[in-house]
Amino acid sequence: MNTCKICNLEYPKTNKSYKDRCRKCYDKQYYQDNKEERDKKNKQWIKNNSKSYKQYKKQHDINYRKTEQGKKSTFIKTSKYRGLLEYGYTYDEVYEYYLEINNCEVCGKELTGSRQKCMDHCHQDGCFRWVLCQSCNTHDNWMKHI
Repeated sequence: MNTCKICNLEYPKTNKSYKDRCRKCYDKQYYQDNKEERDKKNKQWIKNNSKSYKQYKKQHDINYRKTEQGKKSTFIKTSKYRGLLEYGYTYDEVYEYYLEINNCEVCGKELTGSRQKCMDHCHQDGCFRWVLCQSCNTHDNWMKHI
């Protein structure tokens, strides 16, 4: 067993050389060092394979993102990424609540078409407050109703 010089955890000895690092730390450093090169290669690949890439994305939308499971997992992933904390609630409960709301909780207008649902939250502690229309969320109209 070897010890990683970055995270100080023991890792099994392998035939590949990771320069005294565990695989996780090596990969993290490698990806950071080669980010620009990888981005350049990815853009070039997408440019060269635009038809197959568009077809893949379309099929992925049909198979996953547009399904209920896909929508739910995307919702939960973005909520975690944004740091939304639901004090005493789970992400599943907040998702169910989000689906139930059809009207803005401030102005009462129906949330369809151009009036998109927004999850209003505190940017300091990440506490979810309520579901608003895009207009109320961007103009902080909810403050008038407190």
